[in-house]
Amino acid sequence: MAAAVHQLVVAFLLLAVSLVSADDESDCKEVVKPMVLENTNFLLGRWVFHVGASDDDDSLKHLRKVKNSWIHLTETSDSGTLNLRWGESVDGKCMLGNANSTYLDLSPNGTFINFDHYTTINNGTYYELGPFAYTWLDNAADNSTHHKDIIAFTRDGKLDDVHLEIFKKQVACLDFHSVLHFGDNMDLCPDEKETVSQ
Repeated sequence: MAAAVHQLVVAFLLLAVSLVSADDESDCKEVVKPMVLENTNFLLGRWVFHVGASDDDDSLKHLRKVKNSWIHLTETSDSGTLNLRWGESVDGKCMLGNANSTYLDLSPNGTFINFDHYTTINNGTYYELGPFAYTWLDNAADNSTHHKDIIAFTRDGKLDDVHLEIFKKQVACLDFHSVLHFGDNMDLCPDEKETVSQ
């Protein structure tokens, strides 16, 4: 009798776990949606860092030093290539840079892009987050290391509570376990290219 009860309890627990797992998987499909774009218009212009996480301790240490950050994407004369420039405030200093980004894919399967920064190769995937925001999943590798970062970019650096909760679910679904780091949208580093053109 006791053995039969034990078996029933075990079976019930296994069923409960499978139902929870199925619910979690369903939830993840709802929030982790690759961004599908017909063209690059949505991506162009300035985007400001709001929050991010990393699966690598060294990358996370750097991320936590970032007070704020922005990126700016513009078209180039080469089809399939965008120019990516950025500015980030780290330890009170502005760090500026740029690199060309090449499409890996712009299709019904999602939007994927890569760029080389010095010795690091970055392969990224865009995910839906909101009408004026997106989630960037970055796979970065150099000669000796590989890590993943996940970042929410918005047009003005702000993200409402509803979309922040969506981002947190994306973080969990994509197996990030680090504490989130939030930037601010105050005193952004100047964009030298915009300053020159004015």
